[in-house]
Amino acid sequence: MYLVHLTFLSPQHKRFPCDIREMIESASEPGDGLEHISVHQRAGADPVIGLFLRSHSLDDTERTASRLWRRTVEIHCELREYQLFRCEVPLIDDTFP
Repeated sequence: MYLVHLTFLSPQHKRFPCDIREMIESASEPGDGLEHISVHQRAGADPVIGLFLRSHSLDDTERTASRLWRRTVEIHCELREYQLFRCEVPLIDDTFP
């Protein structure tokens, strides 16, 4: 399983609708491997969505996350104002204190 962060540019750091998780789930297909959705919205910062996806490879996971977002926007056109800026598996330094 991989965690993919979708980072967005939004007008005035606008927050996602309160049902964004349900919107994404409604666009998900069985082959996407969607396990969990995490939404991060802080005041003064662009919103980030974390998608936990079952997949065989990092590249496939990032492509799946991008396709899932495009499908979500096709179904929920009110999300078009959120510009996907980055779609990537975050790299974590393995040195922990």
